[in-house]
Amino acid sequence: MKLNPIALLFFLVLLSGCVTTSNLPKNEPAMVSPQETVFVIGVQPRYRVALAKGRVDGTKWSRDSFSVATTNSFPDDGYIVVKVPSLSPPEWYGIAQILPEGIGVLAPRYMPCIGQGVVAFQAPSGKIVYVGDIEYKREGDKLKFNYAWRPEAAKKFVSSSYSALSDRLELSEGSIFTESSTTCDPTTIYVQITRTSR
Repeated sequence: MKLNPIALLFFLVLLSGCVTTSNLPKNEPAMVSPQETVFVIGVQPRYRVALAKGRVDGTKWSRDSFSVATTNSFPDDGYIVVKVPSLSPPEWYGIAQILPEGIGVLAPRYMPCIGQGVVAFQAPSGKIVYVGDIEYKREGDKLKFNYAWRPEAAKKFVSSSYSALSDRLELSEGSIFTESSTTCDPTTIYVQITRTSR
């Protein structure tokens, strides 16, 4: 699979270990400064998901090529719970790459390219936010996913696994935008999106 230079840089950053690659420790106090946000994201099945910073303009999201990766984590018990630097609109975090088999030179990797859908989230200052559930399905050489909103299940998970955070959990639904910045080689696998009802 071929990637353009920006996508290759993104992958090399993931390999470098310069991003968050694990969830917050369970049932331990977690300090969240005004410069930070904690995301709670439902992910099925257990695929490694990478977030990158980008900018929203109407219905479009463009990835910031100078800050290509912030987190790169597997879900634990169905959820990714990670701390990221907070952002102010129009900057949002987007799901910029999915690695079903984890990191590896030959491991398949999927990413949204220009014209494809990308799920993105706001990162409000000092907040702990549930931003939605994402369900992936591989069909041949394609990857599809549904974006769903299941706040009650997320609250139950946080209450049992991150009790120190449960009283501060807020809801902040993500949105689906059109990727407008990443030019991919024609052989790159695209992400296709369908959305379930609430």
